[in-house]
Amino acid sequence: MKRLCFYPISAAEMIDAAREAERSCQSGQTLGLWRNACLLSRAVRDMRGKRVYRDGEAALKALTAETIACWTAAYAALIRPTEPEEESRLRWRVLKAFGVLPTERRAKRLTEDALEQCLLQMTLDEQELLRDVCPSCRESLLTRKCPICGSVQFEENPNFDLARFEELKANGLSEKGAL
Repeated sequence: MKRLCFYPISAAEMIDAAREAERSCQSGQTLGLWRNACLLSRAVRDMRGKRVYRDGEAALKALTAETIACWTAAYAALIRPTEPEEESRLRWRVLKAFGVLPTERRAKRLTEDALEQCLLQMTLDEQELLRDVCPSCRESLLTRKCPICGSVQFEENPNFDLARFEELKANGLSEKGAL
């Protein structure tokens, strides 16, 4: 299987991709899927930097809708501007995965492009793992657990107002089926 990379595309290429999608999309088809395929036809390259798909139609014929959605999300994450703190955490994630200390020469020589490619491949590996496991194992992988004891960690809702809940509960409005 060929190794593929995402290359950031220019604003002009993005506009061209949108125009191609609008010209190509037939009634009854999903314009969003066409736009994503046209974008990926410009962004997905082989290791030499050559486009893998000549146009959006070629990408649509070669890829499943799920792959197009997954790759588009990965591409969006790749080109999303990051905060300096977030970028250093991402850099650390790559270094940790490869067992490299930040003080090592090879870590200092790691370019932003190489870092982005590593992160992209790591993200795609994680998505492949989730795709390949059964639904119950997928649910288990996606559930946050304590790294020490393994108990399930529940997400806290920052919008939850305990005082308001207690007030509603006292008035009998928090029961199931209450308005």
